[in-house]
Amino acid sequence: MGTSIKLRYDDKKTRVELDKVLSNLKDINSTNKKVGDYLVARSRSNFENEVDPSGRSWKPLSPATIERKRREGSSLKILQRTGKMKNSVYVTVNRASVVVGYSDPKVVYHQLGTDRTPKREVVGIGEKDRQAVADIYARLLTR
Repeated sequence: MGTSIKLRYDDKKTRVELDKVLSNLKDINSTNKKVGDYLVARSRSNFENEVDPSGRSWKPLSPATIERKRREGSSLKILQRTGKMKNSVYVTVNRASVVVGYSDPKVVYHQLGTDRTPKREVVGIGEKDRQAVADIYARLLTR
């Protein structure tokens, strides 16, 4: 026969606080949506500022690329010739996850770099964003 220990803690204040936390967790979808909206906005801001998710500047355009873009009348902003890539960011949210991605298949070439294309990270989450996401979830648990 095994040994068991039963412990009962009956503190009304603790139960009230725990009930509040559990009630807040029922609203996780809206909090996940806030996280997703934040990350999409940060992604668009990163494009505007020409930086990776950690805030490091993307490698500048080569002189040949600048010349070609001028001839074409294209934007001289990095990775924003048409705006398609920047605008392809999307978010999918459910109770268990927040997924931010890009539908433009060219993202992978810039994310990883190629023989002809320098690495310019687009996908990821920097330390500042990690903290912001943690703060959003902390507000859920403490309201």
